[in-house]
Amino acid sequence: MNTNTSNYFHLSIGEKLQGDYTPKAINLAFVFQVNCPGCFIYGIPMINSLYETYQKNVGFLGISTAFEDFDKNTSVNTRLLLEEQQLIGETQKYFATQGITTYSQKVQFPVFFDEMITPEDFLNAANLAIIQQKLRVFETVQPDEQEAVKQRITAHYQQFSQIAHTFHLNQLPGTPTLIIYNRQQEILKLLFGQQSLAVVASQLDALLEKQVTQKF
Repeated sequence: MNTNTSNYFHLSIGEKLQGDYTPKAINLAFVFQVNCPGCFIYGIPMINSLYETYQKNVGFLGISTAFEDFDKNTSVNTRLLLEEQQLIGETQKYFATQGITTYSQKVQFPVFFDEMITPEDFLNAANLAIIQQKLRVFETVQPDEQEAVKQRITAHYQQFSQIAHTFHLNQLPGTPTLIIYNRQQEILKLLFGQQSLAVVASQLDALLEKQVTQKF
């Protein structure tokens, strides 16, 4: 049995804010923060477009998270975005320079809030093992140095008042991040930052075609 979890998408979502999520053979998770201008400038418009085209064949999951600015990146503010298209923080400031006071797009896809937990709950043996594999930290560390590395990881997360479970367990690089994964939650593609709609669409097409081919 393969015990390496570094290539798996470990999903721990909390409050459901909009829609339902049912895993399919191919899935796309869109991880964003409401206090993240880029998530709104190019992230949400692209996911809306992909959702409109692929929702019958691809499972879509929006994950509103918070790895910073915990007073702004909240489930309450995410709900205000979904229900009233309200903007906050740096996102609001950016769009105000364009003369825009509310977001022009209605978020179409299902959205959940990341599970927010305490450092004590996050720093269990299983999670630490996953983080170490995600970081590939022990590939270059001598056995006698491994305990010191574990202690540094623990000390880092103990500084947080709350931890976004999905974001940190998967060691995501920031927001917006797209994760394409299969029903077994194996990561097929992980994309950070601004992406080309055409490129992501072609990747989904290729993965869906592969699924069809494997059935025959």
